[in-house]
Amino acid sequence: YHTALTDGQAQHGARRVTGLPPTWLGLPVHCGAELVAVAAVANRADGHDLKTARLLAPLLQSFGALITARRAVLKCDRLGAELRREIDGRRRGEEKMVKLSKALEQTADAVTITDSNGVIEYVNPAFSAMTGFSAEEALGCYSSLVKSGRHDDAFYGQLWATLRQRRAFRDVFINRRKNGELYYEEKTITPLMDTRDAVTHFVTTGKYITERMQTQERLH
Repeated sequence: YHTALTDGQAQHGARRVTGLPPTWLGLPVHCGAELVAVAAVANRADGHDLKTARLLAPLLQSFGALITARRAVLKCDRLGAELRREIDGRRRGEEKMVKLSKALEQTADAVTITDSNGVIEYVNPAFSAMTGFSAEEALGCYSSLVKSGRHDDAFYGQLWATLRQRRAFRDVFINRRKNGELYYEEKTITPLMDTRDAVTHFVTTGKYITERMQTQERLH
């Protein structure tokens, strides 16, 4: 059990543990006002007195500062590891975005990204090659920029009914190039949703199939 040696010892936090041979002396290890550890002094059959605690006080004070410093180092190590993980995660994310950007730029299919109102926010080089509109000309315009007028209201009604159901719409479009020339495009329009399932953007991919359609028309 623990019993106070003296009132002075109690103020310093020293305690003598008796009842079990040999006698143990428990001493608090502080760093400033914070208790960071407890030191146990043993192997005195006749017990310990306050003098022992006073002799050990400077050593324990230094030991307390060492423990606190070590804790700070460990905390810095943890923070450093977390920071490295965060940096690595960001680098991997940036590398992924670079790959995605290159894929969009280099794919042979025309790619268009619009907001939920159909305003064009991005087109890739294949779109410009197919339509004749540069990115600068297309950005900020509605996707109807290439509309030919060859599709009726029922066609567009089906398109929007499908997209409102959060499903991709696929069909062959007859569109009009910047120079007025008509062309066939096999197109897929996919809605993008946020975490609340609200449509924020539409991604459109299209293949140029004019020659194929013209061949089919000649055969029929």
